[in-house]
Amino acid sequence: MRNPILAIVTGAGLVLASLAACQSTKSAPYVPPTSTQAPTSAVATPSASATPSASPTSSTRVAGLGQSVTDGNYKFAVQKVECGIGSLPDAGGGPSASPSQGQFCVVVVTETNITNAPQSVPFEASLLDTTGNTYTTDDDPLALTDAQYVYLGPNNQVQAEINPGNRYSDVYLFDLRRGVQPKTVTVHGDYGTAGATFAAK
Repeated sequence: MRNPILAIVTGAGLVLASLAACQSTKSAPYVPPTSTQAPTSAVATPSASATPSASPTSSTRVAGLGQSVTDGNYKFAVQKVECGIGSLPDAGGGPSASPSQGQFCVVVVTETNITNAPQSVPFEASLLDTTGNTYTTDDDPLALTDAQYVYLGPNNQVQAEINPGNRYSDVYLFDLRRGVQPKTVTVHGDYGTAGATFAAK
């Protein structure tokens, strides 16, 4: 017959052994690793600012007298720039035209229609002086008629349109203060074009 006391002791021993085994299989509590590296913050590195690019100019090429430059519907060539004009004889024999500012400046231009359709005669032009001032053409029609008579001849016929391929001689008239020296002249072959720029000398 089995001893009951021995069975109890043996059972208790087995329970204690089982508890010890379970305790030994439990994982140790998690301890986060200690970092020796100092925390760093994300700092955005400023990028180098872009160098602003130069805006394109209206006309970067300055042609000489007699050279041809194409702009818009036309090919231009400035033949002559003459300033210091104190008066222009009247085409009809009347009183001479006098500048209100001090001197007339006459620009003689040939204009060739390079399109395949009739085009209006260009009329937009500007003059830049040696100090950086810009001037527009004189709006006196009688003085302009006198300038056309003097510089284009009495047989010149004023036209409103130029047919395809035709070349037309024209005059631009500026009324400037005395002492103003022209540097460049710019003419336009259409509205809003860059313009064809020519040296005044």
